[in-house]
Amino acid sequence: MAKVLCIYENKIATVAGTENFFNELAKYDKRLKVNFLSVSKLTNADLADCDVLYMIRPNNAVFGRLAKLAHKIGITVIFFLDDDLLHLPNDNADMPWRKKGLALAARRSEIIVSSSPYICMNYGRYFGVSRTVTTDTAVPEQDIKQHADGKNERVKIVYAAGLAHKTLFDKFIRPVLKNLDERCGDRVSLTFMGVHPDLHTNKYKMPIQYIEPLPLDEYRARIETENFDIGLAPLVTSDFTKCKYFNKFIEYAMFGIVGLYSDTEPYTFVIENNVNGIMVGDTPEDWLEAICRATKDEELVRKCRDHSYEILRNRFDSKKIMNQFIVEIPEMIQEHREKKLSGLQLFCYKSLYGISRFGDWIYKTGFYFKRGGVGEILRGVRRHISVLRTVKD
Repeated sequence: MAKVLCIYENKIATVAGTENFFNELAKYDKRLKVNFLSVSKLTNADLADCDVLYMIRPNNAVFGRLAKLAHKIGITVIFFLDDDLLHLPNDNADMPWRKKGLALAARRSEIIVSSSPYICMNYGRYFGVSRTVTTDTAVPEQDIKQHADGKNERVKIVYAAGLAHKTLFDKFIRPVLKNLDERCGDRVSLTFMGVHPDLHTNKYKMPIQYIEPLPLDEYRARIETENFDIGLAPLVTSDFTKCKYFNKFIEYAMFGIVGLYSDTEPYTFVIENNVNGIMVGDTPEDWLEAICRATKDEELVRKCRDHSYEILRNRFDSKKIMNQFIVEIPEMIQEHREKKLSGLQLFCYKSLYGISRFGDWIYKTGFYFKRGGVGEILRGVRRHISVLRTVKD
C-alpha cells in the first residue's frame, strides 16, 4: 500500500476540500493510504514513512526544504496550488519571502497539480517542471441535493463568499441594491453567507439576513436547509482571478441553486449562458437586470438547474475524476523502499518556519496599518479569525 502524506500550513477551505477528495480516493482505491498534517506537527517519522509528499499551497520556504529532503530519500514530491500566489492583488499582504518559498517548492517538485490550466502552464514552464496535471473537483452522487420547488414563499437569493469578497459586493451589487428592492423587494429575500457588508436592513422591503462563516460540513448543511433559489457570484477580470477555479458553480449547483456569474474566466470554462447558469456583464446595471430577470423567469431557472445537475453527474462524477487522477499520477499507488531520515534537519527547518511566521505577523501589521491604521489591522485580524473558524482541524 502506497502512503501519501499531504502537508499544509493552515486548515483552510482548500485543505478541507482536498482532504475530502483524498479520503474518498483512499476508500475507492485500496492501494493507497492518506494522512494529512500541518507542517508545524510534521515529525521525522511521518516524512520517512511516506511514498508521496503532496504539498498544498506551499508558499513558505519550509516546503521547499522539505521537498529537497524528500527527494534525497526517493519520495515523490507533488506541488498543489489553486490560486496564483506569485501574483496576488495589491490589497493582499504580499510577503517577498513567501514568494521565494513558493518558487523553491515548485522547482523541487516533480509534478505540479492545479485546478487552473493557467497555473499548470505558467508555473510548469517558469519553474522547469515538465509534468503538470489539471484536475476538477469530484462531486459524489450522494452530495448532490435536489431543490425543493414550491417550498419558498419568496425567491431566495444568496451571496455566499468570504469576508474579503465584500469589495465585489460593493462594486457590483450595492450601487443598485435600492433599485433591486424597489423592483423586486416584495417577492425576494437576500442572504449573505460568510461575507458581511454593512447595510441598514430596516430600509429595505426585502428581508436581509446574515449567516456567519461556518465549517464546511455545517455550511453545507445550512445551505441545504435554506433551499436558496438564486446565487450571486460577481468577479472582477484580472490575471489573478482567471487562475482561480469555478468552485462557486459546483457549490451552488450541488444544492440546486442557479448561479449568476460574471462573464469572465474561470466561469466561462464551465458556464454556458442561459443553459447551466446566467452570465452577467461588468456593470452594476447588468447585475440589476440579471437578478430581476432571474427572479421572474421560472422556466429559465428550472432549465439552468436541470442542466447543472446533469453536468455535475457527468463531468464532475467522482469515480471518473478519481480514475483519471490515478492514471495521470500513478505514483499515488506506488510503494517505495523503506527510508531513513535524520531528524536534525527537520528540527532546524521547523525552527526557521516558526521564525518566519512571526515575521509574517510583523509584515502584515505594517501593511494593514499603512492602508488604514488600527481599524484596518483589526479588520485584517477579523478576516483571519473568520477563515480559521470555517474549518475544524
